[in-house]
Amino acid sequence: MRRVYNRQRTEGSCPCCVIMTNGEENASREWTIDAVKGLIEQKEKEGAWTFVFLGAAPGAWAQGRAYGIPAANVAQYSAGRYQQTFAAVSLGTNAVAASPRLRSKSLLDSVSKEILRKAGLRRVEEKS
Repeated sequence: MRRVYNRQRTEGSCPCCVIMTNGEENASREWTIDAVKGLIEQKEKEGAWTFVFLGAAPGAWAQGRAYGIPAANVAQYSAGRYQQTFAAVSLGTNAVAASPRLRSKSLLDSVSKEILRKAGLRRVEEKS
């Protein structure tokens, strides 16, 4: 993340940062939750940034929201379907990059429910 966050953006670009974790220990010595949240807030204020959080653990929704990522861009994925998850997120990032109206909105809204289901992605409103 350090290498990416200070780069200059070209006009009309739509950076998308996808944070994906398997739920295992994430004890970074460089980044705290507050530092990541602050960086996300800074980039969102600059406009057109899209942040997505995908977690395999049951606490994915709370963890993603702790970083300040909008609930619409937080999902729990099935660890056994990580390849399908990558494919679904790839479709979403392509859709967001191609359409100015989708920028900074829900990346997951740009992917069909069928693809999300096949990838094992559950959004916060689908939490049971």
